[in-house]
Amino acid sequence: MEDLPSGFRSEPLTARNLPSLIKGCAGLEVLQQGDIADQAQAEWTKGALDDYVDEAIIQPKGETAAALVDKAAKALNDCGSVKVVEEGLSVTLHATPLDLPKIGDASHAWHTSAKYGFGSMEMNVVLVQQGDLAVLIAQARINGQSKTDLTLTAAEAAAQRAADFQKK
Repeated sequence: MEDLPSGFRSEPLTARNLPSLIKGCAGLEVLQQGDIADQAQAEWTKGALDDYVDEAIIQPKGETAAALVDKAAKALNDCGSVKVVEEGLSVTLHATPLDLPKIGDASHAWHTSAKYGFGSMEMNVVLVQQGDLAVLIAQARINGQSKTDLTLTAAEAAAQRAADFQKK
């Protein structure tokens, strides 16, 4: 959290904000069907209607992190949108590639947006392969714009933590 701008606080994970199963994208649905990985998750926010940063560190089982990242990226690029439950609401996220510098050993980034009953959401998503770990960063904003600079800072810090962890 010390690598995020001031004002962020850790947010306890609950059933409302844990990533839900992705629907509407066959390639991603296949990846989540088995017990593909062990993962650790965390979330930070500045407030309910402010910026959020979510991080998941994934240790794949049965395939390499490189293969998992490549398959997931190809699936999302092919689908262009996914359905998820976010903060208790079912939303369709429309994804377009996001131009970010390479992070870790390999990385893919998207800008996603969704509209729902009373508002909108924007989210930048970065999927990174760092050694034998996959790192997923999502930087979201309800009724506002996601921030590419915050996304990049969070993704680079998460990739560095994953690299440091693997050196131990």
